[in-house]
Amino acid sequence: MRFYLYAIVSIIVALCFGMEGSCENSSGGYGLVAEVNSDNGIPVLKLNKEKEIVIGYRDSHPVAHIVTARSFIQAGARIQFLSIHPGGRAYQGDKLYARLDSTARDMLKECPDIYFIILVATDINKTSEPKWFVNKEDQLAVWPPDMRKGDRASMASKAWREEVAADLRRLAAHVDNAPYADKVVGYFLCGGSGEWNDYWDYSQPAQQGFAEWLSDKYGNNIQLLKEKWKSKDITFETIRLPSWNELCVADDGIFYTPERSRRIIDFMYYHHQVAADTVIDFAKAIKEETGNRKLVGLWNGYIFLPGWWNGSAPYNIMANWRTKMFSKVLESPYIDFIAAPYSYQERHSGGFFVPQIPMDSIIFHGKMGIIEEDTRTHLTTSYKNRRNFEKHGDIFGKASDANETMAILKRNFAGIFTKPGSGLYYFGLTDEGNKWFDNAAILDAVKEFKEIAKAQSSKDKNISSIAVIVSNRSFLYQKINDLSRDFLLNQMYHNLTVVGAPFDVYLDTDLNDKRFPFDKYKIYIFLNNFYLPDGERALIKKKICTNNNTVVWIYASGYIDDENAQVRNISDLTGINISKYEGRLSRLKCVITNYMDKITEGMPTNIRFGSEQPLEPVFWVDDPTVKVLGELTSTTNEDGIYTFRKPGLAIKRFANWISIWSGAPNLPSSLLRNIAQSAGVHIYSDSDDQVFASQRIFSLHARYDGMRTIKFPQKTSLYDPFAKRYIARNIDVMKMFVKKGETLLWVLE
Repeated sequence: MRFYLYAIVSIIVALCFGMEGSCENSSGGYGLVAEVNSDNGIPVLKLNKEKEIVIGYRDSHPVAHIVTARSFIQAGARIQFLSIHPGGRAYQGDKLYARLDSTARDMLKECPDIYFIILVATDINKTSEPKWFVNKEDQLAVWPPDMRKGDRASMASKAWREEVAADLRRLAAHVDNAPYADKVVGYFLCGGSGEWNDYWDYSQPAQQGFAEWLSDKYGNNIQLLKEKWKSKDITFETIRLPSWNELCVADDGIFYTPERSRRIIDFMYYHHQVAADTVIDFAKAIKEETGNRKLVGLWNGYIFLPGWWNGSAPYNIMANWRTKMFSKVLESPYIDFIAAPYSYQERHSGGFFVPQIPMDSIIFHGKMGIIEEDTRTHLTTSYKNRRNFEKHGDIFGKASDANETMAILKRNFAGIFTKPGSGLYYFGLTDEGNKWFDNAAILDAVKEFKEIAKAQSSKDKNISSIAVIVSNRSFLYQKINDLSRDFLLNQMYHNLTVVGAPFDVYLDTDLNDKRFPFDKYKIYIFLNNFYLPDGERALIKKKICTNNNTVVWIYASGYIDDENAQVRNISDLTGINISKYEGRLSRLKCVITNYMDKITEGMPTNIRFGSEQPLEPVFWVDDPTVKVLGELTSTTNEDGIYTFRKPGLAIKRFANWISIWSGAPNLPSSLLRNIAQSAGVHIYSDSDDQVFASQRIFSLHARYDGMRTIKFPQKTSLYDPFAKRYIARNIDVMKMFVKKGETLLWVLE
């Protein structure tokens, strides 16, 4: 009877609201076929084989804010979100779907051109579902350092995983037979507090899961485990999770070494892999239930995000979040898109747009990278409880007026859509988040963004010739520490972002893929690749250390291999002989001392860079065949050193490649720019502004008032899509005055 009612309602909705493109699916319902396909190597969303530009809108209260939703649809942002929580719990029966169905019905009544992504919360929370935990208290997560029970099921809980997977199948089947089935693009899976991060877990399921994972990894060979762990008494039955204190103390400075700390390293792999395996299983359940006709995505892969709790080890986000096995998520055929907000650091006018996820790595794997565009526009409403971020801060870069709002939105659009294969959705937080975008000029801009993206989608391509290689796996070989702020965050936010040319960011695991475009790049920059297995070392030497490439290595590049941590690993990889100081140094800086090389020539003569964090071990150049460009220095009473001075920045020119090694992080933009330029990279602007460029789109976001000289690699015409006029025709140099916070956004013809 229920099916016939759905069928009748479906016909009525189709007649009243003009639904298009419905097709009978394998499960008997009516549904849209949504897929991410490759278009000349670029992932694109297709709805019933028709390309759809991904510009959407998300609202916490879609029906209450229907006017805003409709305005976004009229501007071209047709993809919007529906939420269901919890994710299809079986014991709640059909009542669970009532709100989802009524919301879809009400939205379609007002917005027949809408498409839905269903946002599904998969956590089982003790507060909202206490009945589930009756006789299942041992399934709760246990969080250090005080080992208190968490508020939700452990991510290692088999009971949770099996039940939620079944619930997701039931939800997908329900939606497939619902009258709005031909409006559903796919599912967005939220877990581990939403973004598949979650915290360290010492629960009974985590303990059992670790033992089972080890048994599988070592082929149930206890002798092999004893050998690797250097433990004579261990058995699979007596395995215990490493204590919390063990995660904060390493055996070689900041590093766990395979020869001494394999037990900790194994635990780190397991801890992060649980999240990847879980979301892949959930995605597979939906893909199978829908006959592969719906998309599945999630928030995940964050690597460029602020460490909110600086100095508080249990809550160090960079070390904590379970994203270190993101490469496994990228390799899964069941995942179609990855989403994340753009970084919250320096969002303001005159600041930066930096994705928190490695967009190029995502696109390379045939998945769409989607940015949550939650810019605090000038219309952002005040929070009810006024806090320091309103008294003394700017609420994550809130725009002060309409002009700043437009400049920030243009900057972010350029940052996203100069990466073909990307998309975005706008999102206003809080109960009044819709008011953030309730403005005709903003909605007109969204409409223009959609037109630009649509017009250029089949013509544009990535033109970057700088590859930035980052590592998630290296975190698995480090104690909890704040140094990644220097090797990843500060390097990205303050230096690479303003180098004056576009660059691509990949995980080092991508280098193993036979499709990796090694010939595309002129310069490779290895930021935090402290662990590299033997196979990748050989690949790097063969494919990267050749072809007249310039390769920049920072600090302990390649220090750890599969069996050991040894300084000769760095020397062998970089081609520069490196020595090691067995001790810790604080405030280690590199001072440039040689300005007679073309990569330092013309730079300010007071350049120094490095870290305020204690660094251990310390590495330095011990090679008479190199040209030394800078000196490591630290004045400290640690170990009675007082002033440590050793060569710390060096260049070595081989017959067919150039190696540059720095013992300290945070290479300044002027140095990076000189390195890139000497490698043959085209620099659009040397003004330390953020520059975005693809073959068809160029943008510059100004950090200060002043004249700019912008150089293009060939003659081009500059069209302003907002002013609807050409700024210049057939030029390769553009000189103009720009104001702080202004965004230039041009289509190149």
